[in-house]
Amino acid sequence: MLLRTLYLKNFRNFEDEIVNFNDSAIIIGPNDVGKSNLIYSMRLLLDKSLSQNDITPKESDFNIFSQSDVFTITIKFSNFDIIKDEKTIARFGKLRNANGELFIAYKGYRNNEEPYEIFMGDNQTIYDNPSCKIDGRVYLNCFNMVYLDSSRILNDYLKSAKNRMINRYKNKRSGQQIEDDKILMIKANENLANANSKLEKISYISESINFVSDKMHDFSYEKNDIVLSVKNDILDLERKVELVSIAQGKKLEIGGDGKSNEIYLIMWLEENIFNSLQGNIINIYAIEEPENHLYHPLQKMIGKNIKKYLDGYQLILSSHSPSIIECFNPASIIRLTNMNNYKTKIINSGCSDSLIESYYTFGFRHNIITDEMFFSNIVFLVEGVSEKLLYSAISKANGDILEKNNARIISVEGVGFLVYIKILKALSIDFIVRTDNDIVAVKYGKGRKKTKYSCSGLLRLIKIYKEFNLGTYDFNEELFSSLSEKHIPKELKKIFNEYLEELESVNLFLSGIDLEYDMFYSPLKDEIIKYYENDTSKSIIEKMREEKGNNMYNLMQNIDDSCLKKITAKIKLGKPLFRIINGGNDL
Repeated sequence: MLLRTLYLKNFRNFEDEIVNFNDSAIIIGPNDVGKSNLIYSMRLLLDKSLSQNDITPKESDFNIFSQSDVFTITIKFSNFDIIKDEKTIARFGKLRNANGELFIAYKGYRNNEEPYEIFMGDNQTIYDNPSCKIDGRVYLNCFNMVYLDSSRILNDYLKSAKNRMINRYKNKRSGQQIEDDKILMIKANENLANANSKLEKISYISESINFVSDKMHDFSYEKNDIVLSVKNDILDLERKVELVSIAQGKKLEIGGDGKSNEIYLIMWLEENIFNSLQGNIINIYAIEEPENHLYHPLQKMIGKNIKKYLDGYQLILSSHSPSIIECFNPASIIRLTNMNNYKTKIINSGCSDSLIESYYTFGFRHNIITDEMFFSNIVFLVEGVSEKLLYSAISKANGDILEKNNARIISVEGVGFLVYIKILKALSIDFIVRTDNDIVAVKYGKGRKKTKYSCSGLLRLIKIYKEFNLGTYDFNEELFSSLSEKHIPKELKKIFNEYLEELESVNLFLSGIDLEYDMFYSPLKDEIIKYYENDTSKSIIEKMREEKGNNMYNLMQNIDDSCLKKITAKIKLGKPLFRIINGGNDL
């Protein structure tokens, strides 16, 4: 049985949202968008670790936008017919519909004698049918959500989980293992008794024992026959078993939350899978931010292992890690975003096959850097690393424009913008594009001896505009695909500027010629001339175009922030970056 769909109405930051799930799902989105709230909504119905008091509605559970005094959470399960457990079938099978779907709903009230009600039945609106009301969460012995919080108390859990794990394996021993262990324990106790007697003879231990024994006589008027000694037996040592690291043959205490979190997850998975196998409960696993305290390679390994160990169970996971998202099928992505009114929107209603094609088209470009796009509110696409270096420096000089607006600059390493935009559109992530104003020669005619010129930069942006339905403007591409000269003729200047204005209105920006030209004829000009030691403008621009990435990096180290602050939204070079501040809308 699969948790297929979640319906939220007036719950916390969700006004009216539908969330579809697959057998595994990864919830992504910026901080404070509602990832934890989404998981918590399901826990109210499915997490048996929450008490009746825990699931009583709080004021913060009611949506502030709708001002409704009622909220509903409805879960649809599919594939009920694959359940083999007779107890579950007998209890709930009659409530499913003809498609094998079963619905559970929670209805919370703000001002009501009964603060909440639970419903179970065969359709989405069972919460409106009093006959579907049930007496609490009676189904939890049949299906349950096992939840792991992001704020894990590592050390306390590790100590208690270690003891539980030892006891589990102790109880699983075969008869032969028990007999073998008895022999080993007798030998270990004999060795310990010998060790204890030797410990008592160590000078500082012996003197400490004698001191305490003597003073006990001073503090008691009764005859005291107590003799202090060193005590260690095998049961003491069993309780003191610790997890340690071994380096160069020496045992070291595990240090740092990263390694502790890694061990925590391993032990948590082992314990909960063991518990799942003990009965016929259908467990759904919900894990928040498994990447905590782990560096990127380990994040990916943890993601893979969680999926491996929980294979056969439904997994719902939230994450901020591009490394974790790489472990999931694109159809498993649930992206949350904040709308302008601060309501949370579920993109594509959660898991969707529509993302698969664009994701696989992305192909080799898929890596930890480009995957940062999925966590952004807006992405600024540029041709190469030199643009990324420049705009990152301008952003920093102007108070971290990118970071404050949850924006990323991604270099497409050329002009292949379409595959990036396709996946951004599928995830409803806003984007800005800046490309060079390339005018290229095209040979044609007999023997290809004739030459015409094409405004490939402009046409590139028009193609994006049309392919992704960014507007309804009627461009005439032919006007700029067969020029007789390598520049825009005077008679086409007005149309050219009209085209640029329309393109910029949807965040598609064309340079004057290229990045280096635009930089030189900007407020950065004096600093650039100083850096290149007063060469001519033509030779400086040519130098900037050589080894573009290295030159840009060195140049940015020599230009002061006060100069970079001169690049504003009114400067052609600054327009695309400053458009980010207003969420992609014109300033």
